[in-house]
Amino acid sequence: MKRVAVIGAGFGGLAAAAILAHRGYAVEVFEQQSGPGGKAGDLRIGGWRFDTGPSLFTMPAVFEKLFALAGGDLNAALTHEPMELITRYFWDDGTTLDAWQDPDRFAAEVETKLGDPAPAVKRYLKRAKKIYDTTADIFLYGNPWDPLNIVRTTGWRALAGLPFIAPFTTMDRFHRRYFKDERTIQLFDRYATYTGSDPYRAPATLAIIPHVEYAIGARNLRGGVTALVRAMHALAEKNGAIFHFNAPVEKILRKSDRAVGIVTGGADLLFDAVVSNADVTHTYLSLLQSESEAADRYQRFEPSVSGVVFYWAMRGTFPELTVNNIFFSADYRREFEEIFDRRRCGSAPTVYVNITSKFDPADAPTGGENWFVLVNAPYDDHQDWDIEVTRLRDTITAKVSRLIGRDIEPFIAHEQVRTPKILRELTNTNHGSIYGISSNDPMAAFRRQPVKCADHPGVFFCGGSAHPGGGMPLATLSGMMAADAVTRRMK
Repeated sequence: MKRVAVIGAGFGGLAAAAILAHRGYAVEVFEQQSGPGGKAGDLRIGGWRFDTGPSLFTMPAVFEKLFALAGGDLNAALTHEPMELITRYFWDDGTTLDAWQDPDRFAAEVETKLGDPAPAVKRYLKRAKKIYDTTADIFLYGNPWDPLNIVRTTGWRALAGLPFIAPFTTMDRFHRRYFKDERTIQLFDRYATYTGSDPYRAPATLAIIPHVEYAIGARNLRGGVTALVRAMHALAEKNGAIFHFNAPVEKILRKSDRAVGIVTGGADLLFDAVVSNADVTHTYLSLLQSESEAADRYQRFEPSVSGVVFYWAMRGTFPELTVNNIFFSADYRREFEEIFDRRRCGSAPTVYVNITSKFDPADAPTGGENWFVLVNAPYDDHQDWDIEVTRLRDTITAKVSRLIGRDIEPFIAHEQVRTPKILRELTNTNHGSIYGISSNDPMAAFRRQPVKCADHPGVFFCGGSAHPGGGMPLATLSGMMAADAVTRRMK
């Protein structure tokens, strides 16, 4: 029986392990943390439960396909429900807007609250759908480096339709073609952050993200994102995958550049293939100790944004808020200039507050709420994060208190904080970036690490820093692609 090592139990590693084990390979997963999930961990503070990382469940069809390929049933494994209200937005001028999942209701809300006509919103979402339809087969579900894949799929449309998908126009400029109000533009510019990027530099092709959220849909998960992690882990174990936690991999063994195993706990373990769900840069530099051109190249690419997260156990409930809440910066352009050019958090940052107890009361004690509070942050470059955290905490509490009309400080019963430096140490991500490389370039989709390692046969990549990108569904797709690549090699 062929043996496969999977390094890391994030979404990509879990997907690859579940499928490969189902196909009859002897799969062993090595994870340096104490449980599965990678960045998508689970934190408990007293009676409060928090997802430590991703919070929005989208593209459920990806996970349904994964479970089907691995002999499972997603809908039997966990409970998920469509979100009627996706996000509530707050601006400094006192405006609030509810982003409904129903596109007609959302468009009407934009017209009523922000003044941009509902038909303009619908035209924009229609264009976003067209961009998605043009690009998804090759850039999300396929291999953009494989000419045969372009011929086999409808991927040729992506190449023929390059001018249409606006790769050389920034998201901000693209949105100004459709909308006049700065608040509407800011609302849609925000989707660049889903790839850890700057809307004033990132290509308008990322307009596929609003299509995913409004047309394909966002969902609530009973038990939070960690419930999905547990379900994927259980599926892989059911199929025979063996998991080793608290087991960091120290090195990928090579013989004439070909991967032949790993080193963990000082022991050499032999495998026929190695799937790395670890960060691409960390894999090349630390695990492969590679001097290849690819290893050098990934050091030069700009890392994506990171984040500072406050986990606040709140004694009290806030009907002013919903599950997902955004408190926008008054100067969005300046915020991204500070993050990418000055490498500091915004002086008046946009604040995201996720409260899963609004949907699942088990996540907080009666009369309490679990606040996951995130601000975009630069990647870790030896900043003094203690100073940044102190400044951010004061700024956030003042901003949210002002915009909801209640002082939130007295309600914070317990607090934990995660910085880019802590994220870097926990997950070995490049400089603590969340999404690998940024998409602040029209060629970013082609710069991501392909699933198959060209320089070191037998090594395969998956996870948010590899193709097709970051976020739960894309990282999962990468694991599915890695499983297919391993299967083809083993034939």
